[in-house]
Amino acid sequence: MKKITAFLIMITLAFSITVPFTAVYGAESSLTQCYGWYEAIHMQWSNDSQPGKAKVEYRQSGASDYTPIDAQLIRAASGGCVADIVGISQGWYDVKITTSSGQIIEKSSIPVARHDRSGYGHFGYTSGIGAYNDDGTPKSNAQIVYITNENKNTVKLGSYSGITKIMQNCGKSQPLIVRIIGKVDTQARDEDGSKTTDKNLGIVAIDGLTDTITTKSNGERDSYFNMLDVTEAKNITVEGIGTDATIEKWGFTFKRCNSIEVRNLTFTKYPEDACSFEGSSSSNSKYKNFWLHNNYFKVGENKCDVTAEGDKHEGDGASDFKGCRNITFSYNIYERCHKTALHGGADDSLQYNSTWHHNYFNNVSSRMPLTRQINLHSYNNYFLNGERCIDARASAWVLSEANNFENSQRFLTTPNATQGDPIIKSYMDVYDNDIKSDSAGTVVITTDRTLSISASKGKNKNKNPYPNFDTNTEWFYYDSINKKSDTEYLTDANQAKNDILKAAGIMKEGAVLDVYAPKGSVEENTETTTYASHVGERLSGESGDVYKLLPGDVPQSKLGSNWTRSDGVFEITANESANKAVTIESDYIDLGGAGSVGADSERAIVVNSKGQAVISVKYFNNGSDSRTLAVKDSTDQSIVEGAAPIGGSVSKVQTLTANVSAAGKYYILSTAKGIKVTEVTVTYAPSPGMLIGDANGNDEIETADAQTVLEHISNIKAISDKALLDCADGNRDGKWSISDVIAILNYLKNK
Repeated sequence: MKKITAFLIMITLAFSITVPFTAVYGAESSLTQCYGWYEAIHMQWSNDSQPGKAKVEYRQSGASDYTPIDAQLIRAASGGCVADIVGISQGWYDVKITTSSGQIIEKSSIPVARHDRSGYGHFGYTSGIGAYNDDGTPKSNAQIVYITNENKNTVKLGSYSGITKIMQNCGKSQPLIVRIIGKVDTQARDEDGSKTTDKNLGIVAIDGLTDTITTKSNGERDSYFNMLDVTEAKNITVEGIGTDATIEKWGFTFKRCNSIEVRNLTFTKYPEDACSFEGSSSSNSKYKNFWLHNNYFKVGENKCDVTAEGDKHEGDGASDFKGCRNITFSYNIYERCHKTALHGGADDSLQYNSTWHHNYFNNVSSRMPLTRQINLHSYNNYFLNGERCIDARASAWVLSEANNFENSQRFLTTPNATQGDPIIKSYMDVYDNDIKSDSAGTVVITTDRTLSISASKGKNKNKNPYPNFDTNTEWFYYDSINKKSDTEYLTDANQAKNDILKAAGIMKEGAVLDVYAPKGSVEENTETTTYASHVGERLSGESGDVYKLLPGDVPQSKLGSNWTRSDGVFEITANESANKAVTIESDYIDLGGAGSVGADSERAIVVNSKGQAVISVKYFNNGSDSRTLAVKDSTDQSIVEGAAPIGGSVSKVQTLTANVSAAGKYYILSTAKGIKVTEVTVTYAPSPGMLIGDANGNDEIETADAQTVLEHISNIKAISDKALLDCADGNRDGKWSISDVIAILNYLKNK
């Protein structure tokens, strides 16, 4: 061991002697990331804390002059700066960065790919959807505005201020590019209808979003929260910049618009729709040419769900579409969405020409999409654990081509005596089960791409004006000579899965499919990028587990009755195999009286916490006197108590929240007479993530970590734990070398 220590000291001394001081101790900047994506380039560099004084320029490889990018595209990042070049065409590019200190960093021959413009959105249309031309460059008179969370209500374009006014007015006569930088959020309503939580968190609302609750003629209520409604506009592109552009707690509705593009955005916690399109329900709707691509749709959230069915808890729809035509949804990720995409809000709503391709539906509940009165081409999509995938109704006509269904219910058809039955033609799809719900009896599985299906196949004749559209060159992008769909890239279903897992979603390194990469005389620069040290940063931690434990988990005979020791304590042990999510309406557990803690506890709900957590209890009291609910630890000390008002009921459920700091048993009980509990939720604190450079796993960076890495690369003692091995890669180059040892030593020197 003395030899190892001596060698470690020798390496340290040698490095400090032979390498310039500025390079060792961080005054000099270096390129830590630089890659091309679809019509964009992303880059980061270290040791530069003043993005406002930096400059980024680019040129096509071989050209003489550089073009500077807008200052808003250069931003601060962890340990340095980040910048994006957008609005460029396919090809090879050189980049020159001048840091705030005047240092110049250059990289040449960066490949930039082109977007896949296949599908109905571009069918017969060459003017460029949104504010970009088909070669990826902005239209000549395009206006550009940059939106951040700080300027969302104050940014100006022309005579308009704020994102809402700008989008509602500036896209009517001139192309408009709206560039979202970072997370842009707004206030959402709490369960009681207030916005208290977000106000207390200091979240600023976006001016001008919708915020209404309506009552229908039958007495049912509905909400329309936090939508940015854009009406009668055209040639608008809304795009995320870089890898972290996020729309949180709001969404877009484009009404009676034309030529709209939305790309490279993450949508989350939207209370209504994330992004929807509405036109006029007529057979010749003039509202068309929409392109929604390379986005990441997470779960919506509506705490103030006033609908009769209570079906907006997870938002209303990720990407709905009605009364329009010629739309393409491509390369999007939909993750655990509830109601994903509705094509047609009613059986008699008319909309035509929709293409879905290379989308990833990851554990999605329904509507992928739900279709009415439309001709739909769905190809090369990947459905994983989908509950209800392609759902065809009311004279929909679907070509499902080379899709990959894994553990999914792939098709649903619903007969419709008034509007006509739907038809699904399945060609070269791959699936690992035969789960489908073909109530109309109109799913046709075939190996004949040219197969024609009778509109009268079902009991009710299909009335779609484009029967067998998929083999008609007037109605569809069909190659009649080669008998195939005329798209840029269509593969077998298994290859499609691989492509989607690589390339669907927002910008990321290595996500470009080779088929769209540039070709030509310029050779790609194979020089290895020098990666800066990331020692001291944390790897992404896991989010906190959430466990809902409800009366539905208790035998029905016990609900509404005293829950006493003689019946067995309701004991909760939250772990990976005990995640329960049971819907509840009015059932409850009646604690029955004063409870106790300990091995012989009575009338108590016991939570076996595995660590730091928040225990939330929903409860009520419909007795005649004041009663108190408590959460106690195993020593009978109250962590939190809350009074239940006299005469409470299910309609007046209260919430008690306890923050527990360590693993152990915690008891939920009444301090006097019986209280009724309707729900217990245990939310664990998220994992902070392991420290890069912490090779021995004690959550500290020390000389012992450098020694551990040195032993590993010297084949003296290997690091066998994969997580620790990942932490040992101090410069994040995917390799383990003396550079990682030096990165740790430098960190300790500068600490």
